[in-house]
Amino acid sequence: MEKDKNQSVTPPILGSDEVSVPQSLRLLRMIEKLGLKPDTVEVLRRSILVDDTHGRDLRPGAQAQAVPQFGGDEVTGSITVPIAAQPEPRPTRGAVLAEHTNPNQALPTMENARAATTRLDHALEAELKLRHKVEAEQNWAAFRHEAWQLYEAFPRPEMAARLVDLALLYGSVSDLEEVLGSFLKEDVTFYTLIDGDLRSHLVVKLWQAERWAVLDGLMFRKDLQLRLLPIERLYACWSFLRAGETEKAFKWFRRFDREIWAAQKEFGALLKRSESELALALGRQALADGDEALAIRLLESISRQTPEFQKALDLLLDIRVERDESGLCPYGQKLQRELDWRARIALLDSFLLRMQRFESASPKDRAALNELLKDPLRWVPEQPEAWQAVSEILLQYHQLDYLLPQINTVFIQKATQFHKPAFDHALWAPVRAYHFPDPIKTWFWHAVAMLHEFAWSQGQQENLLWDARKSYREAADHSGKALPLTWMQLHRHLLQWVGKTERLQEPARVKLLLMVRLVGEGKDIDEQDVCNFLVQVAQPSREVIRALENLARERDQWGLELFILDRKALGLHYVNQDLARVWQLGAALKRYDLCWRVATVLKHRTVLNEQLERHWQICGEKRRDFSMLDLTETHVKKVVHSFDGHERKLVEGILTVGPLIPELLASLHPQLTPVKKPKVLSEVEDEIQAALEKITWMPKPKRIYSPNPSGLWQPKPPFFSSLLDSKWSLLFVALAQRLGITAWDWQLSLLHHQIESIIPRMMRGAETPAQGKVGRWLRSLSPAQRKAWYELAQQSRRFDDEEAQGIISRFLARLTTTLIQDHSLALQGLEKMRAPLRLRWDLEHWIVSDVYGELRRSLGHFTIGQFPEEVYLTPVLAPAKIST
Repeated sequence: MEKDKNQSVTPPILGSDEVSVPQSLRLLRMIEKLGLKPDTVEVLRRSILVDDTHGRDLRPGAQAQAVPQFGGDEVTGSITVPIAAQPEPRPTRGAVLAEHTNPNQALPTMENARAATTRLDHALEAELKLRHKVEAEQNWAAFRHEAWQLYEAFPRPEMAARLVDLALLYGSVSDLEEVLGSFLKEDVTFYTLIDGDLRSHLVVKLWQAERWAVLDGLMFRKDLQLRLLPIERLYACWSFLRAGETEKAFKWFRRFDREIWAAQKEFGALLKRSESELALALGRQALADGDEALAIRLLESISRQTPEFQKALDLLLDIRVERDESGLCPYGQKLQRELDWRARIALLDSFLLRMQRFESASPKDRAALNELLKDPLRWVPEQPEAWQAVSEILLQYHQLDYLLPQINTVFIQKATQFHKPAFDHALWAPVRAYHFPDPIKTWFWHAVAMLHEFAWSQGQQENLLWDARKSYREAADHSGKALPLTWMQLHRHLLQWVGKTERLQEPARVKLLLMVRLVGEGKDIDEQDVCNFLVQVAQPSREVIRALENLARERDQWGLELFILDRKALGLHYVNQDLARVWQLGAALKRYDLCWRVATVLKHRTVLNEQLERHWQICGEKRRDFSMLDLTETHVKKVVHSFDGHERKLVEGILTVGPLIPELLASLHPQLTPVKKPKVLSEVEDEIQAALEKITWMPKPKRIYSPNPSGLWQPKPPFFSSLLDSKWSLLFVALAQRLGITAWDWQLSLLHHQIESIIPRMMRGAETPAQGKVGRWLRSLSPAQRKAWYELAQQSRRFDDEEAQGIISRFLARLTTTLIQDHSLALQGLEKMRAPLRLRWDLEHWIVSDVYGELRRSLGHFTIGQFPEEVYLTPVLAPAKIST
């Protein structure tokens, strides 16, 4: 059994080429064969060993020592630290005998000596083989088997420590963990025999790899706690914090504070454990344990640039503030002594100036001043001038917010409160004018100030609302942390104020509610709110339109987007890009009639894609002749209702009573004479006159009058440079004649002057012949016509001649196009007659409008849409014209 055991731990016999047998070993074997007495053999053996102990291994390459490095751990990816291994002298037979024998024991017998010698020979051979492999491979996996064989032959702490060194120097973290795990089951004396630098780097390597079980097994043994290195004590402290045992960590730190802090400074960056994190945890526990001095020392050591600074400052500001019987801090007591609020403002300025100059003020002073700034308005009277002074002084020292977080509290509190205009202006006007060094603060606080300015101006500046929303989004997009208030909070409080305030009349309240609802979060905006806003607000700003357009596009609300584009074009006109978008939306909604009307407008602008021209020519938009349609009163009302406000009232008055006014004017002014119809008219004119005679939605005038007796049958409107003989142009002029517009020569001021001269005459006592004519004329009117007459008298005061011409010409252009739906002819006619650009743009908008599309559907007069879907997927704009 002994033989088997020895064989089990004996390494393979190396050949003579691999390891040369030392001279001392051969001499000992020769002496044993001589059969000398045991005493003589022992004396010779000791003599040989003494000489051999001072010998050196002179084999080739024996003195080449490699400098090992920490091996990288591919599994954990831990950071490795190079450590130069100390060169060890090559072991000799004498060294091995001296290491593995006890001189105090009695000399063994001859048989025991031979057995011991054999084991020593095997140990020496294993040692030499291990050394050769270490030098050749420098990889723990290559010589792991030999190392463990050597340890099994001599299981001593020194040998265990050596195996740990080899695993640390040449192995991975997993190899090191395996070796330590094997030894931790037994005595840990080996750990104290490891060199101090190697122990430090052993801890670093295991810590980086997060091998907590092995480290805990070493650091928390009672027999090692008094012999731990500084980095090991640091690990124990962090281990308590990781486990949530802050109280134990603090007690441990108080015992070894200098060692732990020194190790933290040396190894903290390598271990990714910051000093500020450790100081914050320990400082918080120090405050909980009542050690205020140590807590202040720890928390004050945290740098302003670290993420833990704000938490540390909050803890420092929570330090108990001394107060008097009235509950006032020392700063409050000084302010209390001043009777004038201006003196209190000056004193507060001195407090903040001192804090700005001496940032290293005691924590108690900072805590007291911070407590005072929670409500600075309590120290001044409720006057706008005082509020403005407080606002300005807080802005002046706003950069102290990292020391005094409460310096912004008054602004945060008042951001969701809306006061009387004078107080709101006093508090927020300085904020609006101030530019913070940090652009994020500037965007945020300017957004809040603009909301309040919108409120105290009662919505007169709608752009403020959208500028505030845009400014807040800039702050939110660039800020890496949460802002003091969310946009949802600000919007909700503004909406509540508009709904409850008594300073708004009901119409203004409805208008402001529509405005405010649209600046909320996108998901909270209702489609009906958008439509109501665009209908009731006459001229919304471009910023509002752009924001709503983007909102509808993000939600894929195609119908809403079409409506927004329509209201957008009302402000000026359709640009090519908007028309291209209408084409896309019409195709998506399968409203093909809309698509070809858009194509007609783009064709007139010469920007239609050539690939679509062939389809456009056969879709029905380009025909040789368009007949005049029969409109009903309902159809005409839709045309009239395409105008809003006072413009609609003017158009309604002209359409209802306009054809009858020339009869009244002619009875009072002899210079207004009837114009005779020519005996010979063109075929087109005859068709138009015949169609107009059949109209039921407009009163039929008895005669056509003109202020110029020698004038033409169809006088040219003053805003046309020439008059064409096209069907569309002739119908436009004929409608103006029928409505009596030519009787007052397109001058609303002339009509207003004549009406004003008629009304006073009717109020005089005795009835004159002229008054009798007016009375008979009025009595001949229906109630609707009489109401329209008085309404027309009122509207004639609101517009000058140029404005009235623009309104009436747009109405006639829309009505004429509805009667003769030849869009190309209408657009070309206006261009050739050099009509005002505003009139041309308005007609383009009418052709693309939803109201006109509904009229076409009700009249059964729409373009053919039976084309392949690929046609509608084709870009409508010509490639070279897209940027137009």
